[in-house]
Amino acid sequence: MSKIEKMIAAKCPQGVPLKRIDEVCEVKTGGDSPTNCQKGQLKPSDDYPYPVYSNGTVTYGYCDTYKIDKDAVTISSIGNVGYVAYREAKFTPIIRLKVLIPNTESIDVRFLYYVVSILDFVGTNASLSSMKAEDVKKYKIAVPPLEIQIEIVKALDIFIELEAELEAELEARKRQYEYYRRLLLTFDEYDDGK
Repeated sequence: MSKIEKMIAAKCPQGVPLKRIDEVCEVKTGGDSPTNCQKGQLKPSDDYPYPVYSNGTVTYGYCDTYKIDKDAVTISSIGNVGYVAYREAKFTPIIRLKVLIPNTESIDVRFLYYVVSILDFVGTNASLSSMKAEDVKKYKIAVPPLEIQIEIVKALDIFIELEAELEAELEARKRQYEYYRRLLLTFDEYDDGK
């Protein structure tokens, strides 16, 4: 039995409780893009240091102000419904992006990110799929005691690091293969001029 399994058995003999997202988080919805935003700016600058996030997978731009001052989890709710991201404090959500701000007395933000990322969010069947804040609030997640959440986050962070190392190694092997494939199959390099 692993350390985490032992902790769960000791601290949650009746099982890990399920709670609605709105029981452990404040759920906010992003609005319009701020007028003082540099749309399309790829990196923060001295004048515009705060990221602006929309429902996409890339940063919308940067701003000189922010609306969210705590680490949080965002969920895309239009188009790319269900894309989950961990966001560090001081950012602005736009275009109805859902923001989960955890009650840190009951749930760790990194644990929230991991547990929400395995949910299967479903949007409407309209031509542009969407999801309301009320829909997000109703989803239930497992919420063990904070001590267990911290241990789970540590374990999952290790796997994320290993995955990144494996991906880097795979990319290096692909480049090596491509190099040797080109070297071995480009016969004109062996032509001695005859």
